[in-house]
Amino acid sequence: MTISPLLILAIGVTAVLTLIIALRVNAFLVSLLGPGEFFERIVRVAEAFGLTAGKIGIVIAMAAIIGRCLIDSGAADRIVRMFIRGLGEKRCPVALMSSGFVLSIPVFFDTVFYLLLPSV
Repeated sequence: MTISPLLILAIGVTAVLTLIIALRVNAFLVSLLGPGEFFERIVRVAEAFGLTAGKIGIVIAMAAIIGRCLIDSGAADRIVRMFIRGLGEKRCPVALMSSGFVLSIPVFFDTVFYLLLPSV
């Protein structure tokens, strides 16, 4: 009797998600539970991390440059103030949230915190 590959996949995904979500095991440690010698697992994880970082590194750097330009030019502050002026002082939290959404389009979400910090 053979087991369906989809069932094996479902069991594996369930096990990984249970370890990470329910048992709060760090995802890096879960990645080391794969098959093979310990050194091979370390190399496999390091190579995968390097490939991923290499692919997205330039995008992150460009987003950081755009974010810095928004801060230095005062554009981020002007966007926040425009939203506050449009929505009023009473709705300042909504204005800050809305301007954060607009500012997160050209840059990464975490960079928006640094963009909005001087405005608060």
